[in-house]
Amino acid sequence: MLKPQVKISASQTQRQHNKTSHAAMYARTLGVLPSIYIREWDVSSYRVYSTTIHELAHAAHWDMDRGAFRELVKKAYDIPTNASNSKSYVAVIESWPEGVEWYFTTNRYKKYLNQNSFVYMDNYQYRILPNYSSDDFYKTYTSIIIDLMDNFNQSVKYGRWYPVDRVKGYTIKQIESALKGARSWNKFRDRIKNINSSNNDDDEIDELFANWHK
Repeated sequence: MLKPQVKISASQTQRQHNKTSHAAMYARTLGVLPSIYIREWDVSSYRVYSTTIHELAHAAHWDMDRGAFRELVKKAYDIPTNASNSKSYVAVIESWPEGVEWYFTTNRYKKYLNQNSFVYMDNYQYRILPNYSSDDFYKTYTSIIIDLMDNFNQSVKYGRWYPVDRVKGYTIKQIESALKGARSWNKFRDRIKNINSSNNDDDEIDELFANWHK
């Protein structure tokens, strides 16, 4: 089946509460109009690149599993009666592109452009737990994707304000496969645990995901 192109617009028009970018894949008009808008001005080129990757990751999530994506969005934004738990659905929607953004930006500048000292956004290791902030950002734009991959426990290094991360070794491809069919934060967690039945890290995965939502 043919798919329309994903068009990206560099826009100077502020939309969606002054966000620097957004993806509206549901509004893709047969590839005629843009479905991704980037509004990063007067910033370093790596920020423009990373923001574009972030929005393309949203687009890829939509194309991979539209049913699950629609349900996540509905529960995140359209059900007032579920408002107390809505941030966990937003966390699935936003944590995936945060991780993809980090992964591709790091690879581009370190591997392909040979900037060996390049570190993107401190590898998200300084993002505090939502219990210690009134900013909903920390409930939704989590470091879960990087934490599944790396071998660094923020709570040991920086203290109890940071995630307990005793999980390591998962690949971006494995995490993407677990995202397909994940219609909630806990479903995403359970699908991660099913990636490799020989791994004995179910308790550590539960612990990691519970840093943000239970």
